Amino acid sequence: MLERERMGNFLLELRRDKGLSTTEVAEAINVSEEDLAKWEDGSKLPEMDQVQPVADFYGVTVNELLRGERYSLDESAPSEHDVTQNVLEYANNNMSEQFKHTRREWLIAITGVLAFVIVACLIIDFLSVNTITWSGIASVSIVFAWGIILPLFFRLTTPIMSSLIAFSVLIIPYLFLLNLVISANNILVNVAIPITLVSLIYLWALYFIYKRMHLSSWRFLAVAAFGLVPVVIIINLVISMQFNIPLFTVWNVLGVLILIGIGVGLVYFEREKMKKESDESIGDTSSEIK
Repeated sequence: MLERERMGNFLLELRRDKGLSTTEVAEAINVSEEDLAKWEDGSKLPEMDQVQPVADFYGVTVNELLRGERYSLDESAPSEHDVTQNVLEYANNNMSEQFKHTRREWLIAITGVLAFVIVACLIIDFLSVNTITWSGIASVSIVFAWGIILPLFFRLTTPIMSSLIAFSVLIIPYLFLLNLVISANNILVNVAIPITLVSLIYLWALYFIYKRMHLSSWRFLAVAAFGLVPVVIIINLVISMQFNIPLFTVWNVLGVLILIGIGVGLVYFEREKMKKESDESIGDTSSEIK
C-alpha cells in the first residue's frame, strides 16, 4: 500500500509540474483517464509494459518512477543490480495486485451464478408442484459446495488445508439440514455422520502423511489404498448395524481385497522402478570409470 501511495503522489507531482490535465496525459501515454486517476491516488499500479513509456514521458528514470522520487544531486546513481532488483520487486507486487483483483472478480462471478441457480431451482420447483421438494436439496448442497471453495479465494492457508477445514466444519451442519429437507427420520444422520467422521479422520491423516513424511507419489498412493481398508470395513459395519444386513458380503470382501491388491501392486511397482533406476545409475558410473 505504501509503495502505491508513494508512486501515486510522485505521478501526481510530475503531472502538475508539467501543467497538464489528466486528459492530456492519458492521451499522450495511451491509457484511460480512469486508470491514470487510480495510479495517482495509489489504488492501482501501472502495468510493467506501461512503466517505461510513463517514465520517458515525464523525463525520469524507471528506477526513480518505481521508488516514487527523483534522485538528489548528492546521491550516487543506482547500480544495475539495484535497478534489476527494484524492477523485479515491482513486477512481483504488480502480479500480486492483479491476482487479488482477478480472484475477487471470480468470487463475485461464482457467487452470483450459484445464487442465480438456487433461485431458479426454487422457482421452477415451486411452480411445478406448488411446494419445495428437490430444490431444497439442491440449494443446501450448492451452499455447502460454495462454503468449501470460499476459503480458496482468501489464501488463509494452503488450498488443500483450506478445503479440508471448510469441509470438516460444514459437513455435519450440511447433513442435518439435508436430513431436515428430505425428512429422512434421522436415518441419513445416523448413517452419514459416523461415515463422515471416519472419512474426515482418513482425509486428515492422509494430509498430514503427505505433508510430514514426504513420500513418493507411488508410496503415498499405496498408503492411501491400505488406509481405505479399515475405512471401508467401518462404513460397512455402520450400514450393517443400521439396516440389519450381513457385514461380510461377497462385494464387501471383494472391495477390501481389491484395495489390498492395489496397495501391494503400487509398492511392488515402486520397488521395481527404484531397482531399475539404481541399476541404470550403476551402469552409468561403470561406463564413466572405463
